Amino acid sequence: MRVRGIRNFVKNVTSHLPTPDLPIMGRLARGGFWSLIGDAGSRAFSFTSAIFVARWLGVAEYGAFALVQSTLAMLMTFAHFGMGHTSSRHIAAFRNTDQARIERINSLALLFAALTGVVAMVALFVAAPYVATTLLGAPELTGPLRTATPILLLSAVSAAAGGTILGFEAFKQNTKVAWASGFAGFAAIVTGASFLGLWGAITGLVVGELLRCALTMWLARQIMRQNGLELLGRADLGEAKILWEFSLPLLLTSVFFASAIWLCQAIIARRPDGLTEIGLYDAAQKCMTLVMLVPIAASAAFGPVLANLSGDSDTSARKRITVNLAIVQLVLTAVPAAIVALGASWVTRIFGPGFATASPIVVMMMALAPIFVLRHLYWQATISTGYAWTSFLLSVLWAAVAAGLTWSWQTGGAISLATAMLMAHGVALLVNVLMLNRFWRRGTAACSGSSQVGTEGIRA
Repeated sequence: MRVRGIRNFVKNVTSHLPTPDLPIMGRLARGGFWSLIGDAGSRAFSFTSAIFVARWLGVAEYGAFALVQSTLAMLMTFAHFGMGHTSSRHIAAFRNTDQARIERINSLALLFAALTGVVAMVALFVAAPYVATTLLGAPELTGPLRTATPILLLSAVSAAAGGTILGFEAFKQNTKVAWASGFAGFAAIVTGASFLGLWGAITGLVVGELLRCALTMWLARQIMRQNGLELLGRADLGEAKILWEFSLPLLLTSVFFASAIWLCQAIIARRPDGLTEIGLYDAAQKCMTLVMLVPIAASAAFGPVLANLSGDSDTSARKRITVNLAIVQLVLTAVPAAIVALGASWVTRIFGPGFATASPIVVMMMALAPIFVLRHLYWQATISTGYAWTSFLLSVLWAAVAAGLTWSWQTGGAISLATAMLMAHGVALLVNVLMLNRFWRRGTAACSGSSQVGTEGIRA
């Protein structure tokens, strides 16, 4: 059913494209397929390792493990600094016209990612006691946080190198790396947790990220050499303007998103039995992530289609494509979400007997899943239209609603956090749809005006 929906969407998209653009759809279809396979492997290994870790550690220690991961996820936003997305975009743009510039931009992105990764790593190591004790109310997490700090540097470098791989559209090779590193990370985390508990699980995270970084760098180097380029050539600071102009609004968007998630979880974590509540919430979130696997992974290919059409004067076609994709993704998400919600009491048993009370949280997260997917789609449409700063403002709105509701409802624990997320994403989606419709109407009016002026000029 899911494959048929994606196939019908691709046919719908191609019907709106001129014949010369059809080869682009073939490239996007192949890229979407391999991206889906790679993302499926990564998420499957992550989900499976979460089950094993949850069953071995118990609810409270698993909550601590999830909180460390959440803290790392927030700081990764700063460590990455958008270098992966920036390098992939500019490599794709210049690979057929200016390869020397590719080497300069790629080298600058890698070096800048390494610098920001080191800064983030040192900052967390120094601030770990304050973060654990004052912000999280869990001083026992100081050691695990410090142990996990190398992940910030490793993930920043691998993200930048991953941008190199995607810029050359090496989706198939990237999928192989994703599966290999996913399995290695799974083995490291599960082995560590089984022998050393929480400390072993954290160490497994570091080992898994180290292997992923090594494999990604190796593949990026191979691809660059195949194109007569060096992975680390001469960095040119003259290219820094491109990196800052392209990365800044998207970076700020990611910062607000990751920071708000971390803040909301920290608010719950400081409550009595807070780590237990975070453990319950994270288990439900893992279920939501699995339900969203296909639509989110496939959007890696659909997003560029919308961006490719942004230069087309036919605004109504872009609107139709976005709406059609929204319908497909809604079905792809809502159907499995409904099935999981109906079997929530059974699903929670996968994580262990201590997670039996997570059933209402799973139901709430299944209600959130379709809204989250649609919001991701309309975010892509907004970016492809050229309104990057609008996207940033929407992230500020979402963060304010999420943090405000979580603070107001914090006594409810995990279910309140899930409800706050549902409301925040719903508000952000509604505003995004209204704003994008306004942009589309404005574009259609502009196109109509241009056509009228052109006709009058011909008559004259």
